[in-house]
Formats: sequence, C-alpha cells, structure tokens
Amino acid sequence: MATTKSNSFIVYCDLNDQLQLLSDEEAGIVFKTIIGYSLTGQLSLTDNKTVNVVLASMATQIDRNKRQTHPFLVGGEVGAD
Repeated sequence: MATTKSNSFIVYCDLNDQLQLLSDEEAGIVFKTIIGYSLTGQLSLTDNKTVNVVLASMATQIDRNKRQTHPFLVGGEVGAD
C-alpha cells in the first residue's frame, strides 16, 4: 500500500527488539527496503525469511499510520487542497 505522498514515516522503538536479532547487514537491508516501500508502495521481499517478517511488520505499521488522520495530511495527501 503506502501510496500517500509523504517524505516521512514513523518508526516505533518497539521495532528495536526485532532489529537486534538481525545482523548489521540484515538491518541495513531492512532499512533500505522500508525506505523504498515508503516512497513507492512496492515491498521488495528478499530470500531471507527473517528479514521478510520484519519488513512485512513494518509495512503493515506504515500502512496503518498512513490511513490514520494526521494533522499534516489534508484530504489524504500531504498539502492537498
């Protein structure tokens, strides 16, 4: 999903427990992939099932946050009139 135009997304500290279980390389893959997802709405899964679980969890949270009404969103888009 993640199709609402925005230059930011929320990352909750609860994610730390999951990220600490990943190697630095895996965490970097998660970070780069979730940034791409936030920008494009396309989630690129990897061959690593553990990384994919974290990505899916983050994508779900991003989608949930974007569906909520935020003070900076007008008409479902940032700065829309």
